[in-house]
Order: sequence, then structure tokens, then C-alpha cells
Amino acid sequence: MYRFSLALLIICLLNPLGWKIEGFNGLTFSDPTSIQFDSFLVRQGRALQPRFWTDIFLLHQSPRYTIRGSINSDSDVIDGKMEVKYTHRGREAINNLVFRLLANAPTLYGGELEIISASQTGKILPYQVNSDRTILDVTLLEPLDPGETTAIRIEFRTKFATLGGSGYGILGKARRAISLAGWYPVLCVYQDGWQNPNLAPVGDAVYTETSLYEVELTAPRDYQLVSTGTTIGRVEEGERVWYQVVSGPAREFAAVLSPRLENLVSQVGSIQIRYSTLPGDNARNSPQDGLNLAAEILKSYESRFGRYPWNELDLVDSSITIGGFEFSGMMMIDYDQRFERSRIDFLWLLAHEIAHQWWYGLVGSDQITAPWLDEALATYSVLIHLEDTYGKDRAQSMLNSYRIRADEVNDTTRHFTDPAQKFESWQDYNRRVYYQGTIFLEALRGEIGDDAFYRLIREYAGRYRYKIAQPPEFLALAEEITGRKLTDFYKRWILAAP
Repeated sequence: MYRFSLALLIICLLNPLGWKIEGFNGLTFSDPTSIQFDSFLVRQGRALQPRFWTDIFLLHQSPRYTIRGSINSDSDVIDGKMEVKYTHRGREAINNLVFRLLANAPTLYGGELEIISASQTGKILPYQVNSDRTILDVTLLEPLDPGETTAIRIEFRTKFATLGGSGYGILGKARRAISLAGWYPVLCVYQDGWQNPNLAPVGDAVYTETSLYEVELTAPRDYQLVSTGTTIGRVEEGERVWYQVVSGPAREFAAVLSPRLENLVSQVGSIQIRYSTLPGDNARNSPQDGLNLAAEILKSYESRFGRYPWNELDLVDSSITIGGFEFSGMMMIDYDQRFERSRIDFLWLLAHEIAHQWWYGLVGSDQITAPWLDEALATYSVLIHLEDTYGKDRAQSMLNSYRIRADEVNDTTRHFTDPAQKFESWQDYNRRVYYQGTIFLEALRGEIGDDAFYRLIREYAGRYRYKIAQPPEFLALAEEITGRKLTDFYKRWILAAP
């Protein structure tokens, strides 16, 4: 009885008078006293807007990561210890947990992640790392049955790349800024077995469940932090600074740290937008331009796709090499893009990356074997923003440029529905997955009409929020929304793929 009363008190404190508490997939809690108290989950709620606080409790069986990392900026390493609490939601018992070691993917991350030890209840666990060092397979002490929960601890060390190294720069150091992506072992998706497809030399590699992170990072004292989630603690001790961060629902935990960041802040409703930039002169797009565009785009997408649940949206300059890269609640923007891109190209970059907050962050998909599902949607979202904000002519002009780029591909054996492993270059990947995929969505909109198309997008965002969707589910949802079979249309666009 006491735990129920305490949970109710917490809900009341986080839900001031008049706030509607929303759950994902349209769920609402009519009886908040049914929620059991869990201090970890309560802290996670601090990353979300109050109306979405109960989402955390609906995700109570999601993987939980508690990570402590110490950054040595002189030797370019981060020493880490983490505990992963995992509840098995499969149908059969398992003997192992399988993790992706993203840092060791040379063309994507370009770092080095070394496993030092793995343990369970204080006992050392055997583990194996595969030949390309991107998969960690940890054997449990005993089988884990469906519905059971276990926790294991992993100690690791990650070396990040320096300027001029391999990878996208998302795990690296340059211009006195450290970018941390893929720096720790992350659980693979379990769906009738552990899903760990071979990584491609291009594209994205993050195929993960929605999880909950509580992370402590220590760094040189003058380093500011921009990261997934919300910082709930900061302490300076001697020459070091300590940060405590909670993620809320997240596909991963990423961060940028630097003593050179300059912050601009804006507000969209109860959402804080922060653009953290590195200093420089003669930029074609000022930090204020970027902040204004981000606010404009966020408003546009919320009206079309549904509410953004996190308290913060962070954009941060970084020395990455691919324009921009999305993470839950944040994105890294290539420092040079703000200086070199035209206004419309810079808008495109921000609109594409912010769209990934819905198509990746909220609605997960397999970005390795079906990359078009999130990339084409993010690319088409740019057209939606242009049409809603600047008019149909501006959107049509952008769509025409997509058609030109898609038509430049001479290789007819590649299709936008192909897995990332089939593409050898970013150029081919972009033209098929991004642009041909967007042209398919435009054709689908023409086939079912504007009203049905926008209902499809919004329902897809709501129904699969915090879940993982597959292409057949998206295509079936279009038929459900329209009430008719689209077999002939799909045959022309998808089923006839080489």
C-alpha cells in the first residue's frame, strides 16, 4: 500500500494540475496507483516532458544500462564499466547475451573497443568476440527463461579515432571536441534469436531496442557535455568534472564533449532546443540561423507526426565526415556544413536529421537489412516540411532534384529495398535508399491520396513508437488505412525488384 501511494505522489508531483498523462500507442493510465515504485525509472522520467512520463513505466522491461566512463583526452581513450539489466521477452530460454561492438567497425566508427571482463553476480563469465571484432557473445551462468531478468557487468576500454582516421568521425577527436558514439557494447535485438547481421561498409549500423540509460562520465574540468537525454548532476572535483545523465527511451547513448562549445538555446513549447557550436568566422549559416531552422522544423514535424516526447533536442557541431548523424534526442552536425552549405542545403540537412527523431529514435527499424524504411521516410519528411512551411513549389523543386539524383544510377541490379551490404559506395547508397525510396513514398502518396498518406504516417509513428517496425508492417498499414489492397502498386515498385 505504501509503494502505491508513493508512486501516486510522484505522478502528482511530475504531473502538475491539468496535465494529461499520455502513454505510447494511445494508452493512458486511468489508475496511476497500479504503477510500482522504481527509483531508476523515476530518474528516467526526468528526460521526458511530464505528459509522457508514464511511457517510462510502460517500458519497465526494456534493457537498462548503467554505465560509468572516464575520459582521458591525452591518450584518446575512455575506460568504462557497465551493468546491463536484461529481461528476456522471447519464447524460449537463452544461454547467452549478444552485443554489438560498434566501435570496431572500421569504415563506420573507426575506433577500438577492447573487452576486459564480463561477470554475473560476481562470477566471471566466458565470452567470445567474433573474427571482425564487432560481435561479443557472453555465456550466462545458467539459462534465462522467458520473463526472467538478469544483470551482467562488463568492463571495457575504447580508443577513439583522431582527425584523419577511418570512420565517420562519430567516435573520434578533432578541434578539441570528442565525439562518442558506439563507444560501449550495446545489446543486439532478440527476435526469434539474436539479430546480428553483418555490417556494411556504408550506411548505419544501429539496430537496437528502445532502452534506458543512466550514464556517469568524467572528463577534464573545462569540458562541456552535450548528450542523449538530460543531465541531472554535475560536480567539479580538482581537475575533473563529473556528469550524471538519464536518457529516457533511447536507441543508444551518444555524447560530444569539448571546452570550446558555445551554446544557443530556444524553446518550442516545453521542449528546449540547444545548438552547441564550435567557434569560427565567415559561416554561411550562423548558429542563430541553425537554431531558428531547428525550431521551425520541430514545430512542423510535431504537427504531422505526433508529439516529440523528450525535454530536449540537441544539435552539436562535430568533426564528422558525413554531414550529420542522428542519435536519440540529439544529432551531430559536421562543423564544415554550417560554413559551406547554402541556406536550402543546410535546411535539408537539419530537417533530415531531425526527422530521424521519429524515423529511428521513436520508431525503430533494421537499418542494416532494410535501411530505406527510416532513410526514405526521413528524406521524404524534408519535402513535407518544405511544403507545409514554404509551399508546394519549393517541395516540388526539391523532389525534382531527388529524381535527377536517382536517375544518375546506371546499375539496375540495385534497388532501394536492398540491404546496406549490397552497396559499396555512399553515392550508390544515397541515390537508391534515400532518393529512389523517397520517390516510392511520393508515388504511394499519389496512389492513396494526401489525407490517407498523412494518416498513414501519423498512425505509423504512434503504433510503432518505441518498437521496431519492419517494411511489411508499414506496407500493410497503408492497406489498413485505405481499406483496399495495394498489391498491384507494390508489385510495380517493390516485388519486381531485381
